[in-house]
Formats: sequence, structure tokens, C-alpha cells
Amino acid sequence: MNSRRTLAAALATILALGAISANAQTNDTTTQNLSMEVEAMAVIDVTGDPGALVISAPTAGGATPANATDNTTYARYTSVVEIGTRAITAGLDVAAPAGTTLTLEAVPGTDGGAAVGVVTLNDATASDIITGIGNVATGEGDTDGAQLNYVLSVDDISQLSTGTTAAVVTLTLTDEA
Repeated sequence: MNSRRTLAAALATILALGAISANAQTNDTTTQNLSMEVEAMAVIDVTGDPGALVISAPTAGGATPANATDNTTYARYTSVVEIGTRAITAGLDVAAPAGTTLTLEAVPGTDGGAAVGVVTLNDATASDIITGIGNVATGEGDTDGAQLNYVLSVDDISQLSTGTTAAVVTLTLTDEA
């Protein structure tokens, strides 16, 4: 019986010392300074090159050749601006073949800015095709972004000359004035 009391007293002492020891522990903290930044972003790419725009013979004699069209490519873009909005411009490095006009209409998706409408591309100046672009990421899929609708139309058949004209269309995501 005595040994039981001694054992109980020893256990009580050990538990009490453990509780005192646990309460005697101290906590320690430290701090870090952290800088967070979001940079301005203007990134644009396309899903590929449009197909060849070929003015072909009409099916009936005396008819004007049909327009050549392509709407298979998209401009995808990411924009983050602090103030204001951005626009996408399109420029052509050479003139369209004699007797023809090359037009481009960009059709942006939701929140991708405002479509300007059909724009004639020429080798003199770049033209806005989308305006009012704020903070947006149009997506990376094959049909995300703004659909690019190209049309090569015959304006004056008497001016047409056979041959191929290689051209580069440059799309630029830029701050709006």
C-alpha cells in the first residue's frame, strides 16, 4: 500500500513538473519584409498564318471574280494597364495587287475590346482594328481571342495582273492615345 502511495506521489510530482516545464517555455517570432508588384503587360500572338487569298476565275463568262476570304486565324493577347486602354493595329508591308483591296475585320471575344469594323490595309500606315482593350487575357486556345477576317476583293478588273504578292501583316498591341 505504501508503495502505491509512493508511486502515486512520484507520478503526481512528474506530471506537475511537466506542466510547470510546459508553461515555462517561451515563444519566439520574427518578421520579413516582402515586396509585391504587378507589371504592365502587352503580349500578342496569332494562331498561325491565314490561307492564301486567291482571286480565281468565275464559273460563268462575264461575271466578276469572287472575293477571296480567310477567317481561320485569331489574335490572342494579354493586357494589363495601370491607366487607360490599349488598341491593336494592323499594318501591311506592301500594297495589295493592282485592282484589288485587302481588308481586315477583327472580331474580339467578350471583354477583348471593341471591334473597329472592316479596315482597308495598305502599305502606308497601320490602322486600329480593336480599341478599348483593358485588363484581359483572351485565352490560349485555337479559337480564343479576336477572329481575323481577311478579304481580298476585286475593285477594278481592268487593273488586275496575274502573279503572287507576298505580304506581311503586322499586328501591334499598343497604348491608345
